Amino acid sequence: MSHDSLDSNSYAARLARAATAPETREFYAFQVERLRTYCTDQGLDLFHLSAENICRFLATIHQFDGGYAVIRMCIAAIGRLYMERGLENPTRHRSVRQLVRGLRRATKIDEARPVLTPEFIRIVQTCGPDIRGLRDRSLLLAGFAGPLRRREVTEIQCEGIVLTGEAIIIVHPRKLMIQRGSETETCPVAALRAYLDAAPIVSGALWRGFDKRDKPLPHALSSHSVWQILQDRARAAGVSGVSWPGLRFGFIEAAAKLPLFELQKRTLLSDRHALRRQLQRGRAQRRASAEKMADRAATADTDQHNVTKVPQKPLLFTRQTVSDVRSDLVRLFSSRRRSRSAKQQRGNGRSRRYTQADVADIRSELTRLYGSTCTSVSSSS
Repeated sequence: MSHDSLDSNSYAARLARAATAPETREFYAFQVERLRTYCTDQGLDLFHLSAENICRFLATIHQFDGGYAVIRMCIAAIGRLYMERGLENPTRHRSVRQLVRGLRRATKIDEARPVLTPEFIRIVQTCGPDIRGLRDRSLLLAGFAGPLRRREVTEIQCEGIVLTGEAIIIVHPRKLMIQRGSETETCPVAALRAYLDAAPIVSGALWRGFDKRDKPLPHALSSHSVWQILQDRARAAGVSGVSWPGLRFGFIEAAAKLPLFELQKRTLLSDRHALRRQLQRGRAQRRASAEKMADRAATADTDQHNVTKVPQKPLLFTRQTVSDVRSDLVRLFSSRRRSRSAKQQRGNGRSRRYTQADVADIRSELTRLYGSTCTSVSSSS
């Protein structure tokens, strides 16, 4: 075999490895190791497993891990293992597919909810002026405005960006331009410039960890570190249910006015149906959030109204129900009717109407009974 063919094969191997993210390859290796341990315990051959063996292994994983996504990744890892060796993939058997469908129906899957713009602003406001706060602010703003995946955040190098006064131009890992924000507090360009001015970083990874003396570490942040930064900031802001895909979905909701092909290009979502579904979920969550805020405002106004309407003096009578008030009115009007002379009653031939003086007397009596609530009682009568 010639040297050129070796170079060609090695280049092809690098391209094949680039098709899968490093985190995914690590997870595949972990699941294959679990399968190898299971085969050793059961006395099975790793490369000659039947569909029944695969189903039992998946049931065991589901029993201890309990995640549908983990089961899907296990199936993908087993399929990749058999495919690389040119063997028949046992995960394509009908029984395995039936098991996966059963797990899908039996497992509750919580999709990542979009992080709305007000919630994201609260998260960003928790970043302080120190070096770690500046790093987290620039990372979150760039990740939201990109929108960038966690792997893309960890792969960005100082040599692969161009920072201008109006935008951040990212050359690698994919060509992208993040424009300047309307507000300085939430502008990704200003946040990244402040971070670079404070951190002594001129080459290598853009977002890194820092030691106790606030000196940057030589390697980039891991994907888990990026996820942990988001969780810590969200916890400090009092926002729950936040995930990194939720930032990307929040960008979709915030940029819903953009054309569909532009959203596909920015978010790297090839499925238009999935993109439309995220737009619908974002609108529904925004309406629910608006209704919740309106309910809170109405409750606050009601509480304030009740506080201002409390009588200044205590009530002299404890009857508050409608039936009690009606009975008191009947008693008062009946007493006024009996107080008239029998001569006046017989002379009219019928019950005469109450005069303004009678109404004033009854109102004064109600005032004595109910204190400052006399107006509301008289109006209800």
